[in-house]
Amino acid sequence: MNLDLKLTQLGLRNRHFILVDLSFPDGFFEEFRRSYPDRYLHLPCHSDIAMEFAAGLSSFGNHVYVWGVDEAVNVDLPDKNLNVKFLYPKEGASWDGFEDKLLSFTFGKVYLPM
Repeated sequence: MNLDLKLTQLGLRNRHFILVDLSFPDGFFEEFRRSYPDRYLHLPCHSDIAMEFAAGLSSFGNHVYVWGVDEAVNVDLPDKNLNVKFLYPKEGASWDGFEDKLLSFTFGKVYLPM
């Protein structure tokens, strides 16, 4: 399964789905960007600013997903009760329950198959 396509399909069903992409130098989610240019932020090398954007967008009821943050880095959000999730590739992860994990209202990490 292609992650970009999967997120694009979810974006079709959920208009509050916003994707923050920190990948450098080019964005990782070309299909999502083309389909929803107003819900895609590409902020390479700006993780501190991206966290502020994610927090602000989430506080208005959006589901915010962040791609490209190093898992070893301590993520600093103003409020841990915001609906911001961090997407990480992980060997051995499964697509089972992927959509439920994304759409649940909670702060956290979601591991994706590589």
